[in-house]
Amino acid sequence: MMSEVLYTTRWNDLTRRPLAGHSWITPDEARRRYDEAQGLEIVDASTRDEDGTQRPLWVVGAHGRFRVELLTPGGAVARSVDWDLVDGRLWRWVTVEYVYLDDDTAHVDSDATLELTTTARPDGTASFSMRDESGESHVTQFDDVATDGYWLDVPAFGEWGPLVNATLGAATGPPAD
Repeated sequence: MMSEVLYTTRWNDLTRRPLAGHSWITPDEARRRYDEAQGLEIVDASTRDEDGTQRPLWVVGAHGRFRVELLTPGGAVARSVDWDLVDGRLWRWVTVEYVYLDDDTAHVDSDATLELTTTARPDGTASFSMRDESGESHVTQFDDVATDGYWLDVPAFGEWGPLVNATLGAATGPPAD
């Protein structure tokens, strides 16, 4: 179980606090919301600034489906992984990796100099796209992709490790077929 996390219903990555009108919630309330699929955001709280503000390494949105955002030291999204619920298990559907000029600035996604996106489906079809800083995209389609590594069991409340494992959903190149 990961103990250095905070829970909220809506997270603001720019302020590193709950969105206006939302607040931190207790682990008991978070567990209830998770069990009832009411929507929850789990924020890594293992690292903090000198003023005590969390500088999360990752944020997980749990809304029946899951979105995991792995963050740079500056707070920009380095990798986003969308997990869809398919037949009671999680399927790594879309993975986007963002490359910026530096890792110390809170860039927005559109600042990325390179964006690598892998989209995969349980039937073995997939696509890989690369968008460079000029905005030009190159897309490749795949059939018969091995899908074993795209599945994950739905985690029990508090067991966020498999979801935020930085090696899951890596979009370092096209899917292997």
